[in-house]
Amino acid sequence: MSKWDKDFPAPAPEAAPAGDRPRVGFADPDRHRVPVVLLHPLEVNGERLDALVIRRLTAGEMVRIVDAIGADASDEALTRHVVAAMAGTTMEVLDALSSDDAGRVASAALPFMPAGLVAALERALNAAADAGG
Repeated sequence: MSKWDKDFPAPAPEAAPAGDRPRVGFADPDRHRVPVVLLHPLEVNGERLDALVIRRLTAGEMVRIVDAIGADASDEALTRHVVAAMAGTTMEVLDALSSDDAGRVASAALPFMPAGLVAALERALNAAADAGG
């Protein structure tokens, strides 16, 4: 780099207007989502809910979830919010699922969860097992 480049760096490119931002998403989106047909459908705001679609979240979505619930939230609380976001629904809908459906949704979500969150949950489960047994 010449002294000129160091003292007079090229200006940063102008930010693209909102309409010109690139559309970015997962390649092969069907590989990043899975439908879960509910064994016990719900009624939400007068509409029948027969299935949830679990999808992989982006890093930006994870940041927004952590910002919304606070960085000091427990791993269990974070997991519930992450699963709700992955299912595109609210905590109230997750809480209303039958225990059978809740387990199926959690099982479907596990392969799409961030590795760090899965590791934290495994540590918590192991600690609980060690304390109980």
